[in-house]
Amino acid sequence: MNYDDIVGHKTEVESLQRAIKNDHISHFYLFEGEKGIGKKTLAKVFAKHILCRDKNDEPCGVCSSCRKFESNSHPDYLEIVPTNGMIRKNEIENLIKEISFSPFESERKIILIDDAEKMNKESQNALLKTLEEPPPYINLILVSSNPKLLLNTILSRAEKIHFKSINANDMVEYLMKKENIPLERAKLITDFSQGSIGRAFELIKSDEFIKLRDDVVSLVDNCIFGREYMVFEMGERFAKTKEIANEVLLILLIHLRDVYFYKITQDERFLINKDKIEFIKKHSILEFEKINDIIENIYYAKESIDLNVNRELLIETLFFNIQEEY
Repeated sequence: MNYDDIVGHKTEVESLQRAIKNDHISHFYLFEGEKGIGKKTLAKVFAKHILCRDKNDEPCGVCSSCRKFESNSHPDYLEIVPTNGMIRKNEIENLIKEISFSPFESERKIILIDDAEKMNKESQNALLKTLEEPPPYINLILVSSNPKLLLNTILSRAEKIHFKSINANDMVEYLMKKENIPLERAKLITDFSQGSIGRAFELIKSDEFIKLRDDVVSLVDNCIFGREYMVFEMGERFAKTKEIANEVLLILLIHLRDVYFYKITQDERFLINKDKIEFIKKHSILEFEKINDIIENIYYAKESIDLNVNRELLIETLFFNIQEEY
C-alpha cells in the first residue's frame, strides 16, 4: 500500500506529504467525504508513512515498520471500526488507556477511527478528554462519511482534509493501468461508480450489477412497447433493499441520458452504455420533453427512497409512469 494506490486526491496527498517532510503533522485529523472515495486508504498510507523509518517522500515498504504495517502487526498502529454499526463508550475508554502508553518501537503512535460518525454521544464525549490534552506522540485520524453527526467540539479541534469525488479521467486511467480493464468498460464502470473508487471495485467483481442493468433496460423496453405487466415481476426484486433501488434509479437515469444524447447527435461516441445501442435507438422515439419529465420522476423517487417510503410501490409507479409517458 502506497501513494500510488490512491486514485485522484492529488492535492490532499501532496498536503500530507508536505506535513511529514516539514514535520508539521497535526495531532488530530478528520478525513471527510462521500463513502467509497478513498479516505481510509489514504489515511492508512499516511499512517504507514508517518511510522516509516526511512524519511522520504513515500513509505519505503522495506523497513521493519513498513513490513509490520503491511502485515497488520505494527504495535504502534491501532484501528477502530464499528461493531454492529456502533462505536461504544467502552471501546473509546479502552483506546484512551492504550493512548496513555508510549509508542513501543516508533516515535509516534497512530490511531485511526473509521466511520467515526458511528461513535455514540457518550463515545464522543469520552474521546474529547483525550483531544483536549493529547500526548505529544499521538496522531489521531478520524474517517467519516457524515461528519455532521460528530460533536462540534470534536470538529473544531480537527484539521480537516476534505475529499471530493474522484475525477472521471483519473479513475478511467487507474482502472486501465492497475486493473487491466479495457477502455470502454473502464468508462462504463467509472460512470456508474459516480466518483467512488470503492463502488468501482464492487462493479468490477459484480455479475449481479450487469444482470440488473440488463433487466432495467429490458423493463423500460417492455413498458414502451405495451408489456408493462412485466413491472409486477421485477418490482419486488428492484426494491428489495434501498441500495438496489438506488442502483435501479441510477441505471435508469444513465440509460435515459444516453437516449437523450443519441436523439440529439445520432452519434454512438457520446454514449455510456454503448453495448445497449439497439435499445437506445429504439427508445429514442421519446420526445425531449417527455425524457425530462421521466428524469424529474427519477429524482423525485431518489429523494423519496431516502425518506423510507414503500420502495416497491415507488419503483412500480415510476415504471408505469414511463409507460404512460411513452
